Amino acid sequence: VFFSLVAWFQALWALRVVVAPTRWTLAVGFIANAAIAWVWFVSRTTGVPIGPEPGVAEPAALLDVLSTVLELLIVVVCAALLLRQAPNPSGGGRTRTLFIGALALGLIVLSTIGIAAAGEDEHGHGEEQHGGTMQTQEH
Repeated sequence: VFFSLVAWFQALWALRVVVAPTRWTLAVGFIANAAIAWVWFVSRTTGVPIGPEPGVAEPAALLDVLSTVLELLIVVVCAALLLRQAPNPSGGGRTRTLFIGALALGLIVLSTIGIAAAGEDEHGHGEEQHGGTMQTQEH
């Protein structure tokens, strides 16, 4: 759930930073993405202190490592832009804004579907394994 909410936040933040970049938006991106990367790092090394398995480190998979690397890249870019005088909002008009909005919405929907599908796979679709044989529960 946490990382699903993070995906929504990041898609909306990306839309905001592209359409109307401000120092405040860059600062929020810097802080939020640094915090998200830190939570991921802790969850993969020592385990987070809350949740279903507190203090148990989770395995690192290729996709979440890649996501964290990209988050750290966002942190670096935000820091570099914050150190400059001011972000340069670029023109582009309504068409560009609508395109970016549609793209962000599409990414949000696809991320949510992907996370939901991954969650279903982890729960085994109601199948349990007992003594080496597979048994299916009736729903």
